[in-house]
Amino acid sequence: MTIGASDFADTLRLLLPGFVCMKVFYWLGLRTKRSDAQWVLWSILAAGLVSVVAAQLSGNQADDNLLLAFVVAVSLGLLLAGVWQVASARWPGLAMDQAIRSWDVVFMRSPAHWTEVITKEHGTFLGQASSAATSVESDDLDVLLTQPTIVNADRTEVALPGVESVLIRREDIAVIYVYK
Repeated sequence: MTIGASDFADTLRLLLPGFVCMKVFYWLGLRTKRSDAQWVLWSILAAGLVSVVAAQLSGNQADDNLLLAFVVAVSLGLLLAGVWQVASARWPGLAMDQAIRSWDVVFMRSPAHWTEVITKEHGTFLGQASSAATSVESDDLDVLLTQPTIVNADRTEVALPGVESVLIRREDIAVIYVYK
């Protein structure tokens, strides 16, 4: 059996909205890596849901309205991301179970926590961890501390006038303390 262009177009019309839905969800909600097989499986499941919702909204004419399917896919992805954010804030164990590394668990929290970073060669910094690379984005993890101060050996803090933030590379970090 030969697959024709119309078969290919029909397959894309069915599966692409599900993939878009899942990308929106993973981009704004659950930020973790998935294998290609997992992407395919979850996209197919989401495509089924998107197709049903789009069919209901269009009076069962969803096959003719790809734009509606994409609107439903993006809306459903946003809804799922919002539900995930609320649920993971309420039950932090959910996010911890899905994180690739403990690094991600600590730095996915919102709002940013006060963080003390002891470096291997440059001393100790205290600041708000406003940004950190996640395992999903990079294997070269780093931390950006805003409102930074240097912590001396006697635990006094020294302000850094004119310094907005400090970027600390993962290779330079010896210990990280995250405060409530």
